[in-house]
Amino acid sequence: MKKDPVLTTEYIRIHIQELRKNKKMSQEYMAYCLGISQKAYSKIESGKTQLSVERLIQIARLLEVNPSQLLFIKNKNTVENSSHFR
Repeated sequence: MKKDPVLTTEYIRIHIQELRKNKKMSQEYMAYCLGISQKAYSKIESGKTQLSVERLIQIARLLEVNPSQLLFIKNKNTVENSSHFR
């Protein structure tokens, strides 16, 4: 039986981190683009900071994915193919 896509903060942060690494972007670069410190960005990826909708959209744009792709993952160990969000 197939499982539906899962929405949890753990999967969201893991997905963001995997996408960032696949695009060879550093936390420092992401933080700079978002106008926050590297420490603040690190807290996003570690799950210590909850994401607002606005911040989720900003991150999605930086990673060139649709925000909904950050929310729903079919398998926590793989990153779905992404389409560009413009």
